[in-house]
Parts: sequence; structure tokens; C-alpha cells
Amino acid sequence: MRCPGCFNPHLWAASGGRLENTVELAVGFVADAERAGALGITLLGGEPFDQAAGLATIAEAFRAAGLSVMTFTGYTLDRLTGWAATRPDIARLLAATDLLVDGPYLRDQPDAVRPWLGSTNQASARSPRCTPRRSPGSNGRAGAPGWRSASTRTAGST
Repeated sequence: MRCPGCFNPHLWAASGGRLENTVELAVGFVADAERAGALGITLLGGEPFDQAAGLATIAEAFRAAGLSVMTFTGYTLDRLTGWAATRPDIARLLAATDLLVDGPYLRDQPDAVRPWLGSTNQASARSPRCTPRRSPGSNGRAGAPGWRSASTRTAGST
């Protein structure tokens, strides 16, 4: 994505790092979250759906432990659901996500009103299993199949 103004540009590197066993990482992350009293995990940029297989494993472990998963993506929900038809990794990460904030961050369209959204072009959607404990109240608007809008894009946004 490389959204201008992103607050995580240090996480963009596509090379470097090291390979890890995501099952082992997930077990450790869940244990750490439970010890800390956290309600879940937030996945954000770089771009989570560019590494969907590994993050799906981690998200699924959080869901299995009864914890929530919030995912920020620069892609739109419509694009992701389209890709999910042929990409099992994307389908798994979407299925394990309780609250999705979608759309690229646009520095020239700041949003200081809606929680968690950085720019007015972004929207959030809740999965059907998402409970009030895990996300803001739904406004009841329909979104992509199986998802409900929790915060719609503002007028004039892309």
C-alpha cells in the first residue's frame, strides 16, 4: 500500500526479518494477551492481507481463545471478499476478523470524528459474530455478504 503519511513506514520492508513458526508465535501471543488481560489483538500495517496466511493462523488462535481480532487494511472489503473466493488465506483472515477497518489512509482527508479511522474514505465493518463487547454498535447498514457496517464512509469520500 505505502500510504503517504502512514505512521508505520518502518514496517513496510518486504525483505529482511526472519521466518517464524506462526503456530508457535500464536500460542505465545495468546498467552501474553491473556496474562495482560487484553481483549484481543489488532493487526495493522504494513498490510495484513499481504501476509494473510500467517496472520490468519494468529487471528484464528485469538478467536479460539475467545479473544477478538481487529484488522486494519488499505484494501476495501469488496476487493478482499472478491479475492477471498480464490485465495483461502484471505478468506481465513477475513473469517477470523471481528472488526475490519478498510480503505487506504489518505493524509489529505483526516477523520477526527470516528473512532479508529484515520481518514474519511475509510469504513469499518463488523463480522456477523461480533458482539457489542468487541466493537462499536452497528448502524444496521448492509455491507459485503456476512458483514455489517459499523462506521460508514463520510459524504464525498472515496
